[in-house]
Formats: sequence, structure tokens, C-alpha cells
Amino acid sequence: LKPAAATAWEAGPDGNTWYFHLRPGMQWSDGRPLTAHDYVFTLKRGADPDNAYDFEWYYRTIKNWAAIVTREMPLDSLGVRAMDDLTLEVKTEQPVPYLPYNLVQSWASPQQAVEKFGDEWSTKPEWSVSSGPFYLAEWKKNERIVLNINPDYGGVQPPYLEQVIYHVYSQAGLPQMMAAYETGEVDMIMLSGQAALGRVRSDRVLSDELHSMVNFITYYLTMDTYNPPFDDLRVRQAFSHAID
Repeated sequence: LKPAAATAWEAGPDGNTWYFHLRPGMQWSDGRPLTAHDYVFTLKRGADPDNAYDFEWYYRTIKNWAAIVTREMPLDSLGVRAMDDLTLEVKTEQPVPYLPYNLVQSWASPQQAVEKFGDEWSTKPEWSVSSGPFYLAEWKKNERIVLNINPDYGGVQPPYLEQVIYHVYSQAGLPQMMAAYETGEVDMIMLSGQAALGRVRSDRVLSDELHSMVNFITYYLTMDTYNPPFDDLRVRQAFSHAID
């Protein structure tokens, strides 16, 4: 695991408290400094049941997270705190040695933009604020998304590209995608299905430019513990014993 926004992290003597030391000099694309307070806001926003965060379950090891999601405890009781602008403290329910790996799945949300523009803060270039290597320059719904390089990005690895343009195609848009690639309108397209692959493999030029990858992978299985049959502990245990 390589640090990005943080320069280092360590667990405290109790095993339930983590300290993340942020990289100095980071800032948002609007020029505001990126601090530990932004990460506190981000994590509280994820735990807030009013936001219905899709991956909230990923962070249930953080102290009081699960109880906050079910509205049993107030949002301010979440186990996160900015000790200063560059130090984030995270408390867990029990020792969680893999916590840094979980936090890789998160990103900072700009409090100033969220509070000013609400849930649609990231849908318009003039509203969107980024702390990453690119920022939203254009978004034409169902047509294309344009990302420009963020000159103020302070991460470890600066981007290699100055601009990224995503073209949006429909599910039935294979001929359109192929035409765009063959005319040089786009540099890369993603293909799947035997018909599309057969078309490329049979072409002498295109076949040399085809790069394949195996993606039939199960990363993890999750169970809906709120509804039958997986609300029964014995069923969950049976599946656990049955799977190698």
C-alpha cells in the first residue's frame, strides 16, 4: 500500500486508534487548502443515513458508524477527528489492522461545494471541485465528459495527460465505437462479447492493437443480513463452511 494524500500512518497503543498524517501543501482545484477537516466531513457525509451512501458498509469498523447509519446514534459521535490541519484520527470498534486498505476506497468531498450546491455539486463544471489530478471541464449528458489536468494537484504522481475525453456510447453502439477508433477519434475502446472480439481478431491491423485481460474474478461475496435467508446466522455459517 503506497501513501498518496497521507505521508504516513500508524495505530496507537490501544490498537483502536489510527493517526493519518496528511501531505502538506495539498489543495482543491478552487485554491482552498485540503486538510484533515475535509476528511472528517467526507466520512461523516458517508455515514449520514440521509445520504444513503452505497458503500457505507465498507466503513462499519469505524467507531459508531453502524449505529449512526441506523439512526441509533448522532452523526457527531462518529469516531473521526481532525487533531490539526494535517492529522486525522480514526477510532475503530476493535483492532482493525486492514483499516488503511479500507480507506483507499474513499476520496475527499469538498465541504464548501456540497454545502453551497447540494447533491448536484459535481454535475456542473462551474460547481465541481476536485482534489485529484483532473477536474471536470465539460459534461454533456449522454455525449461526453472532459477532464482537464488540475495544475494545483499535489499528489505523489502527477498525471501524464493534460486532458481526458470520455465519449459515451449506447449499449448498441459497437459500430459507432469501432468507427471512432478506426478513424482516430478515440484512442481506446472497451470490447466484450464474441461478436466484437471476432470482428477485431479477424482484422490484420486491429488484431495487433488488441490487448486482452481476464476479468472473471470474484473479489468478495456479501450477504444481505437484513432479509431471509442470510438474516439467519446458521445459514451464513453454512455458506462460510461450504466455500473454500
